[in-house]
Amino acid sequence: MKKVTLAYTAGVFDGEGSVVIGVSYQQRPRNNGVRSKSYRLFVSIENTNAELIQWLKATYGGFIIHTHRSAPRTPLWAWRLQSNQAMAFLNLIKPYLFIKKAQADLAIEFQAKRKKTPTVRTDKELALAEAQRILMHSYNAKRNQPLKAY
Repeated sequence: MKKVTLAYTAGVFDGEGSVVIGVSYQQRPRNNGVRSKSYRLFVSIENTNAELIQWLKATYGGFIIHTHRSAPRTPLWAWRLQSNQAMAFLNLIKPYLFIKKAQADLAIEFQAKRKKTPTVRTDKELALAEAQRILMHSYNAKRNQPLKAY
């Protein structure tokens, strides 16, 4: 892929994208009804320009969700990737990221460890995933702060 395409995508992602480590809870009938946690990596870009979102899907894969902004009811599209696809995307654009470089590094580390571990997670692995989820949340909470002068 051309460097200019990756740099453009990184710029769009820095401005309009997000990186999330999500958690879900599932009842496990075989586990005496105990709820288990499952962690997953997501990246997304939301925009009101459908053509941009379609280009992202055609270029990098993933899926699109169509919704509306609340007021005024402006059409909004979200392009999303998850798990290994999200990690591969972040690896491609990481050299060109400016604002979301720390989120990309953490997300890549998170997903790389998930690929190497079995489906059943130990308490230590779950604790690490939860710590990474909390750290990602703190990175994302800082996104509305003004940029430092460079």
